[in-house]
Amino acid sequence: MLYLHLYRLVSFLLYPIWLLVLKKRIKKGKEEEGRYLEKLAVISVKRPKGNLIWFHAASVGEINIIIPLIKLYHEKFPEDNFLITTTTVTSAEVFKKAKIHNAIHQYLPIDVPCVVEKFFKYWKPNLSVFTESEIWPNLLIEAKKNSHVLLINGRLSDQSFSKWKNVKSLMVSLLKMYDQVLPGTSIDLKRFSFFYQDNIHYLGNLKNAAPPMSYNSSLFKKLKESIMDRKVVVYASTHRGEEEIIISVHEQLKQHYKDLLTIIVPRHIDRTAEILRMTARHKLNVSLYTDNNHVIDNKDEIYIGNAIGELGTFYRLADIAFVGGSLVERGGHNLLEPGKLGLAVIVGPHTFNFTEIVQSFLRKEAVIIVANQKELYEKIKNLFNDSEYLKKVQKNALKVSKSQDEVMNLYIETINKYLI
Repeated sequence: MLYLHLYRLVSFLLYPIWLLVLKKRIKKGKEEEGRYLEKLAVISVKRPKGNLIWFHAASVGEINIIIPLIKLYHEKFPEDNFLITTTTVTSAEVFKKAKIHNAIHQYLPIDVPCVVEKFFKYWKPNLSVFTESEIWPNLLIEAKKNSHVLLINGRLSDQSFSKWKNVKSLMVSLLKMYDQVLPGTSIDLKRFSFFYQDNIHYLGNLKNAAPPMSYNSSLFKKLKESIMDRKVVVYASTHRGEEEIIISVHEQLKQHYKDLLTIIVPRHIDRTAEILRMTARHKLNVSLYTDNNHVIDNKDEIYIGNAIGELGTFYRLADIAFVGGSLVERGGHNLLEPGKLGLAVIVGPHTFNFTEIVQSFLRKEAVIIVANQKELYEKIKNLFNDSEYLKKVQKNALKVSKSQDEVMNLYIETINKYLI
């Protein structure tokens, strides 16, 4: 408990620093205008009457996990209300597009005791649910005072696991506050159980259980009509260091496939200008989601999907998807999303955020792993040239991705059981 008391003291003393950081972020445009005070628990939205379940999902990845969970929960228990907190502007936009019934979005308050206490005094959640790796000691302490507390799809990366082992007693104290910790993978189960075992239960991975990504039917129709029967590869959630490789692969492939269309959907759309500079150096014809009224010209070689919440639409335009963050050491992103749409999935070697999922795909020949630009080019070319091979990989990816659909219901049953 010594570490916990020390953390609370330090976080209180750092309150002025938090304020300076927030002010700096406002100046840089990294906070939503008119709403940044929510991070200080200055609240302007009325609390709904009745049960209120608070879900915290830090950013886009986490909120994409809980959106289908909350929607299905609402179908089963339509009287309950939801408070959803995130930390980034992008995740707030994803929430808005999701159009979740009975749900309010707020930005997560900074983890300072007086701010956190104000947040809970106002909202009074009946149940607090944290997602993946979100462990904030002051928020957790206050949540435990006010409600039951769950950690769903819990995740401890290699790096986090190593760090927490240095302060094992603190981690044990924090884990004891949860009524249940539901790890996302069997690897996470072992890591959490290293610290504490009494409340750790493995139900399965919510990422595996999510339904196919939603999409914009009118946008899809317009894009599909303009693309017609061109060969299309989608490169999703790309990071710095990957787009240059992708552009070079495109130039190699177009020597064989004159009608090739490469769709790049960067993980962070504020990098669009940077990607445009790369394509300009290669003198490629490029169009943007935001500039062309959602129509792709026959001369367009690269289409940049610089849009939030439209990845499901872009995936449906292709037969092959490369999932980014994996040719660089970012740990990869969710390959189940293209898998559930029946695409042939390719990833790079760095998929440590999704180790178990990648292994399950590999066992069933449902994913292709490439080490570099040369292999990426060769594997895509093989898929285009061998339609039977393409269909096999697509079929296997779809089968593996749908294998844990019942997990969602298990999570809903568990959440509802703790609602007070």
